[in-house]
Amino acid sequence: MKKQILLIMLILSLPMNLLAQTCGWMDLSDNIPSVNEIAPLLDVDVIGDEVWITSSGENRIYYSDGGGSTEFSYIETPFEPYSIYMLTPLVGYCGSDGAVYRTNDGWQTWGLLFPLAGSWVTCIDFPSNSEPGFLSTLGGNTYLVDSTGLTEVPIDVSVSLYSICFPESSDLGWVCGEDILFQFIDSVWIGRGTPLWGVSGVCFIDNLNGWVVGYDLQGNGQIAHTSNGLNFTLQTDPNPELACLTDVAFCDDGLNGWAIGNRGKILHTTNGGETWVQEAEDISERLLNDIVAVDEHTAYIAGGYNTFLKYGELTSVDYKQPLPSRVSLHQNYPNPFNATTSIRFELPEQMDVTLLIYNLLGVKVATLANDSYPAGGHIINWDASPYASGIYFYKLDTGDYTETKKMLLIK
Repeated sequence: MKKQILLIMLILSLPMNLLAQTCGWMDLSDNIPSVNEIAPLLDVDVIGDEVWITSSGENRIYYSDGGGSTEFSYIETPFEPYSIYMLTPLVGYCGSDGAVYRTNDGWQTWGLLFPLAGSWVTCIDFPSNSEPGFLSTLGGNTYLVDSTGLTEVPIDVSVSLYSICFPESSDLGWVCGEDILFQFIDSVWIGRGTPLWGVSGVCFIDNLNGWVVGYDLQGNGQIAHTSNGLNFTLQTDPNPELACLTDVAFCDDGLNGWAIGNRGKILHTTNGGETWVQEAEDISERLLNDIVAVDEHTAYIAGGYNTFLKYGELTSVDYKQPLPSRVSLHQNYPNPFNATTSIRFELPEQMDVTLLIYNLLGVKVATLANDSYPAGGHIINWDASPYASGIYFYKLDTGDYTETKKMLLIK
């Protein structure tokens, strides 16, 4: 049996040279100079250290040339900005509740490119960061877009479209919305199936490798992956603790990626989605709308109530994660599981910890932890491949605190 112990929370007692090398999520929402604390941030785009964010609640586009680490500048727009895509630091497109706009000066002035009466522009994407691009709408339409205007690309759907992705060229792409996923090939949209009941976000790093996120019939967040551009398989099991997922983003390496969703859920993978670990559970309980992954060390999230999060190197000056106020043991994830599952616990101070696994008869079958652990959050993975399917119990004991939870192994 192999055990892996992953410390996923910033431990404040670490030396500064180690502390500065730790990556994690930082809540930089205070850098958004909003006058409406409930206004949602809907979309984010990044080129180098330049960051653009749309806020429909205040009709604003926010801009930072410092990676979002200092207070943003902003302009107030005569339209409700929703989606944004910057081709260069000067040239970009912005979709609203009834039109598409274009800028040639970075972000300060936006000219009307094409009206779309009564239809929100939900997503804009340009293959290989070059024109022409594509956009999707809540009205269930897709359009080809360039500097001359828009051309509708017919699609046979009657549902809202949420996300569109063209990874390499304008010849092949995907769009998703509610319970559908369509592939654009040979100049037409063709319906494709996924194991998800509802599909909220799609991300492809090339024409074959992609991920979709959404939810099952019970509203549990789910992630599915394809390696051939057609057939998707689930990478997560249904989990009541995992809220509906809204968006997914991967780095070009196809290994490092994040999925986000409701109630502040952030899932992170470093192996292409074979395993997903929940991150930043203490940062936000708000709906997260959009994520951009720059590389394995940098990502950005925009969300409700002016939520702006950045993934990067943490230091004691940049950000201090709050320590837990009490001992707590979380439900394992995934559950039910096949072979491997993760168990998370939190400590308010350094404590002696034992974490034991018992079978249904009450017989101890594994010791996952028997050591002193520092304050913070910890995850221990259990490889149950040598064990039979069935119900198991895991018990956390710190001396003054004991808790037991149930899990189900299915092979």
